[in-house]
Amino acid sequence: MDKKQLRPQARAHRNSLVNTFGNPEFWHTYAERLLIFILDLAEGEEIETIAAYWPLPGEIDVRPFIELAHDAGYKLALPLEAKAGFPVSFGAYAPGDELIPGPFGVMSPSSAALEAVPEMILVPMLCFNSANYRLGYGGGFYDRTLAANHRQIGVGIALEGMQVEFIPEPHDVPMDAIFVGQEDD
Repeated sequence: MDKKQLRPQARAHRNSLVNTFGNPEFWHTYAERLLIFILDLAEGEEIETIAAYWPLPGEIDVRPFIELAHDAGYKLALPLEAKAGFPVSFGAYAPGDELIPGPFGVMSPSSAALEAVPEMILVPMLCFNSANYRLGYGGGFYDRTLAANHRQIGVGIALEGMQVEFIPEPHDVPMDAIFVGQEDD
C-alpha cells in the first residue's frame, strides 16, 4: 500500500487511539514522560527552544507538555503560517500568549510573535515505520523543515499502536527519535 492509500486508514486509527487514551490523567502522564524523554535526548545538546504544535482534532495533545517544558525553562515555539513548498517557520510562544487561527485550522502565535529557530521540533504524525519515517498529511512541510536544517532534532509524537510498515519516498526525512506513549502511561 502506498502512502496516499495508507493516509485515511492511518488517520482513522490514530484518531481512534487518541480517543481511547483520551482522559486528562493519561495526557498529563504522557506529558511528564515526554519531558523526561526530551531531557534524555537533549543531554549533551544545546537545546534552548523546542517547537511544539497546537493539536488539530484527532492529533495527540501536547499542550500539557508545553506547560511542563515552559516550567522546566525551555523556550517554546509554534508553527506560523505554512506556505506551500516551503519549510515551516516558527513563532515564539509562552503559555497564555494569544493564538490566532491559521491555514488548515492550525492555531498559531499572533503576527506580533518573534520568529523562533528551535533546536528541537515535535512533529505530529498519522503513523510511523520501524526506520523512524513518519506519515503526515502529505504536504511535506516538516520534511522540508528538517531537511533545510540538519541541526534540528525531529521528534515524532505517537501512541502505542501507530507503527505501520510503509516504504518512504525519496524526499521523506526520518525522525531522529519517536516518543511512543503507552496505555500504562
